[in-house]
Amino acid sequence: TYNTLSYNLGAFIHTLGPRIPYGEGQKIPPFVQSEQLTLPADVSASAFYITNVKNTIIGNAASGGWSGFAFPLLSEPVGLHRYNTRLRPSSEDQESLSLLIDGNTAHSSSWWWKHSAPFYFGGTLYYNSDGVLEYNAGRDLTQPKRAPCKKNKCKNTTTTNTNTNSSSSSCAI
Repeated sequence: TYNTLSYNLGAFIHTLGPRIPYGEGQKIPPFVQSEQLTLPADVSASAFYITNVKNTIIGNAASGGWSGFAFPLLSEPVGLHRYNTRLRPSSEDQESLSLLIDGNTAHSSSWWWKHSAPFYFGGTLYYNSDGVLEYNAGRDLTQPKRAPCKKNKCKNTTTTNTNTNSSSSSCAI
């Protein structure tokens, strides 16, 4: 939270795992943690994998990958921080909108699934009922959702995550 990720290059990104997530609709079968796949989200490897949008992301370039910039939802900490109750990914908080996503570039990515994008706000990483990490790259309607906008009921206004001055080329959109 409140970090700056600026002017980095992520290139030659390849997905890992048994198969690449793809499908015809908004739903994709989930991938489960195993000996061969420690982090199930690696099946949709992206140059920039950002689970907390409450940061400044400016001037970065992504080449290749399932998506150039992926913004998945984590409803709870994972891995070594799983039981740390002080850590809650800000994407779970409806007040958490991006600080600034500006001037980023993605190319040659997101062509495995026609519903993906060079800047992809979707997918969920969570522990299933067996306590094993599970990743759903699609539009998962069963897990907690990121609120893409914040409504101020007093002023009757809506604020959303914004991605300004960014571009993509040679990507499926």
